[in-house]
Amino acid sequence: MVTIVWLVWLALLAGNDPTDSVLLESVLVAMVLFGILFSGDVIESILATGWMTYRRIDDQFVAVDRLTDEPQWSAPVETLRNVAVVDTVFPDRWFGTRTFTVTVGRDDDEE
Repeated sequence: MVTIVWLVWLALLAGNDPTDSVLLESVLVAMVLFGILFSGDVIESILATGWMTYRRIDDQFVAVDRLTDEPQWSAPVETLRNVAVVDTVFPDRWFGTRTFTVTVGRDDDEE
């Protein structure tokens, strides 16, 4: 998205008076937009999953919000399947966390 905005910005400004300052302004705009978008993705990820912890309590797998210390959802352990660690989540590197995916349910009708 930043690349598209940068190219459009450059095309609009280059039509008037193509100089080095136009290129510099367009690069600065692109960098600011990239920073805003990147920060938004990190904040969104933190708000969505940053305070979640997962616990096994007896035969239940429970997701608990650490801010409110309230359970968000639970599922019987025997219904968990297709568990996989997601290695492509960038904020995990900063916060020392791990993101994983799991399918809950015994068959496709109960997911």
